[in-house]
Parts: sequence; structure tokens; C-alpha cells
Amino acid sequence: MNLAITLNPNASPFHPLAQLNKKEVAFNRLKSWGFSAKFEEMVEAVIDEWYKAGTLNGLLNQWELYAQTDFSSKQIPLHVLCYNVQGWGTRALEAIDLVFQTDASICVFTETGQLWNTSRMPHFNTFHQKGTNKSGGVCVAVGKHLKANQIDCDIENTVVVDIYGLTVSMRIIGIYWPQEQKRNLQMINPFLIENTIITGDFNAAMQEWGSPSSDKRGKTLKEWIEKNTLAFIPSTAHSSKRSLRHIDLTFSNLEGLNSETMLVGTSDHWPILLTCVNADFDTSNMFPHVQWLLFQAVLALLQEFWVDEQERRDSHDRPEKAFWNYLSRVYKPKTLPFFKLAVNGKSLSDEQEITDELYKYYEEQFQPPSIDKNDPHDAEIDKEYIEMKKVLETSNEPVRATSIFEITKYIKKLKGKKSAGYDSVSNYMLKLLPPGYVDCLTKCFNKWLTECSYPEPWKMAKIIILSTLKAGVPRCDQTRPISLLATHSKLFEKVLLERVRHWAESQQLVPIEQSGFRP
Repeated sequence: MNLAITLNPNASPFHPLAQLNKKEVAFNRLKSWGFSAKFEEMVEAVIDEWYKAGTLNGLLNQWELYAQTDFSSKQIPLHVLCYNVQGWGTRALEAIDLVFQTDASICVFTETGQLWNTSRMPHFNTFHQKGTNKSGGVCVAVGKHLKANQIDCDIENTVVVDIYGLTVSMRIIGIYWPQEQKRNLQMINPFLIENTIITGDFNAAMQEWGSPSSDKRGKTLKEWIEKNTLAFIPSTAHSSKRSLRHIDLTFSNLEGLNSETMLVGTSDHWPILLTCVNADFDTSNMFPHVQWLLFQAVLALLQEFWVDEQERRDSHDRPEKAFWNYLSRVYKPKTLPFFKLAVNGKSLSDEQEITDELYKYYEEQFQPPSIDKNDPHDAEIDKEYIEMKKVLETSNEPVRATSIFEITKYIKKLKGKKSAGYDSVSNYMLKLLPPGYVDCLTKCFNKWLTECSYPEPWKMAKIIILSTLKAGVPRCDQTRPISLLATHSKLFEKVLLERVRHWAESQQLVPIEQSGFRP
């Protein structure tokens, strides 16, 4: 028996095809847009990371690791431009053009005059000091791809700036020394540190520095740099157009520094370009390239995720709170650490020196308040305190004991943070404790409540110092301390607070009208 079977190609399959997952749908949609193969490959890599991460937090953590990766790239030597502009108001455009022609990341402009702020340099932070005369003044400009911090300096015609973001940190001291000014070079000594570059218009000449003859100021300057182990950086030609004198000088204790006199410009001084071979920066990390088209494509392909997030937020009882709670988990602000401390014009980098200096500062700040016996107000407060202390010491009123239930309740209310005090015990660890440990803790708390004692080690705190600056080297008064107490002490304090609150309320020590600062 022969059976003729005719297959219908348009018939529906008996076993339906499995539904494509979201990643495959996104890939198919991407291919329909007609982008190049290279672009599709980049988008597919991002989409693949998105669906493999599992959670948004996991993906962000993964991308942060990518951002912290040290990619190998070309290192560019640092260029420093020193130029006596003979009035910034008339030569600002010329100077700015020269900066970008030479790829200078740091500029020292002298004799800037009174119109120094009439034209700003794009993409540069400027630090200026007025001159002793109308044509004087010094300006140090630092590219925004570097971090700069100006050091307080009371020396006339002098600007001191610390530079970070290079392979080596350095200090730039820009100086303008007009003919009529008397200068004590010893005042600069406290600002001399490792990797210091001093450059500017000194109006000093030495024959061995490229001038036809030597003058008194040049001899004084030479004697000073020899005492401070600074080296003169010779240039390719003299810097003065009016004579053959080389008066725009550079001194440094940084090795690998070269100088070139550039025969351009309309000022009566030739610009000097310094090249630091041993100090460079990574351009690829400073100027990242953003693929905006790729960004738009990824957002379009992940539109369903963001729509679901919007619906989830709208369905919440308090949508505005849900949104900010969710956002706070994704974007956590972090305080940048600092590794240097500015003290009396110096920059400390040794960890022990920084610790000692901060210890002295905060020890003075947190001295106990002194009581003036001659002040009636202070005397009355001290008298009341002594009387209250005697009453409490002679009181026989028992303190209510705590229980496992109460301590467990307080442990559950603790935030699951992993920061710890000097004992290295965190809230996260307490939340994982077995019931037997809580029972032991309850017995200890009850013993201390009965004896009216508080463990001495719990009175110690681990202090973390944070900088209040967004960038630069902070001073002691530009830091703030955070005290990390022992986690067990926080539980014991909650137990005590509950009893103090009950006692204060029962004794009517806190007026009903007082709405804030209640125990």
C-alpha cells in the first residue's frame, strides 16, 4: 500500500519553537538596523555583559573594575611653558595659541599686569598673585587633566602649586623678580621639596648661565641654589630680546629636565619650553572617547528593562521613596582618600608624620572644656553636676535587667555594614551570631548593669580622617574625623538608653513641650 504524503511548508509546526530569550531578541533587533559588523560586535559585547551580570549592581561593579584597569598606552612627557608676556591683556591670545602649539600642560606667565583676568585659558585652572607694581604679577596655569593645589605663600611675586596626576608628583614655583624689588631668597626654603621646579623671570645674569657677564643678583642666586642642592637648567639660547642676557631661568632638583628657547612671540622675552622626561601622563586615560551611537543603541535595546523599572516604581506604595532608595543602592558617593597633608607650607607624605600631625591637631581640638570658678554660670553648673553625681552614686534603685529578646531586637535593627572599630567586629558579623552567643552577651550585659560599670576598652574608638576637599592636599582644618566605636558597645548603649528614657519620662524630667532632643 503506497501512501502519498504531501508536506505543506506553510503549516504550523506540531511542536512550537521555543521562545527566544531577551538577549537573542536584542541581537536580532540589532542586526535589523544595518550597522557595520564592527559596531554590532561592540554592542553585542555590552548586551552580553548586561544579561550575564544578573543584577544592575553586579554589572556596575564589573564596569567599575574595567574603569580601574591599567590599560597600556602611550606616555606623553610633560611640557612646561615659561613666558614673560609683558602684559596679559595684550598678549593673551598669543600666549594661549602658544600653549596649544607646544602641548604645554603647565604654564608660568610672568609680568602679567593688571589685566591678567581679562581672558581665561580654556581647559586650564589658573593660580595668580598680583605684582608689586602695575606691570608685575605671576600666573601659573595647570591643565584640567592634572590635579593642582595652590600652597599658601606670602612671598611677593611668587606662586607655589603642587601638581598631581603624573608619574611623579611635583611642585611648581613661579617667580617674577623685577629690578627694583628686594627679595630674601631664604623665604623660599620652606617650600622646597623633592621634585621642585622653580622658573620665571629673575632679571639675574651669570656668565656660566648663558649671559655675557655676571651681576650681583646672579651671584646671589647661584650661591642660594648651591646651598639648596638645586641645579640650573640650561636653555638653547638667551631669553632677552633687548640684550644677550639669559634672565628667564629655571632651577630644579628633578632629573631629566630639558629647556628650549623658542624664538617666537611679540614680547621682549623669548618663551622657554621645559620638557620633563621623567614626568609624564597617560593621555588615553585623561581623554576617554565616548561612543554615543553605541550608547543610544544599548538604551534602545534595553528599553523593556527600564519600562519594567518604571512600572515597579509606580506600583509601590510610596513611589518617590522607592525610586530614591533604589538609586541610593546603585550610586553610592565615596569620599576620596588623601595621602598627603599640607602643614606650614610643606606637604607631608610619610604616613607616620601625617598621623602625628593630625593627632596633635585633634588632641588640641577635643580638650575637655575648662571651668571658670569665678564665672557664676560655670560655678552653678559645676555645683549641680557634683550634686547629681552624688545622688546617683548613693542611689539604690535597681536597673532593670535585659533579655535575649531585647538584645536580638536591637541586633536586627543594626544596619548590615562591614565597617568595624578597633576590635574588628562589624554589624554584619553580629547579625550572623548564633543564639548561644546572644545568651552569653545577655549575661554579660546584666552583670555590667548590676555593677553599674562600663568596659574600659569600649571607650576607645578607631578614628578615620576624611578630607573635605574634592581635590588637592588638605590642611588639618580641612579634614573631618569619623569615630568607629566597638559594635558591642552600641548594643549596650541601646540597652542603657531604653532605661534612661524610661527613668526620665517617669520622673517627668523632660517637659512635654520639648519636641526635640528627647532621650
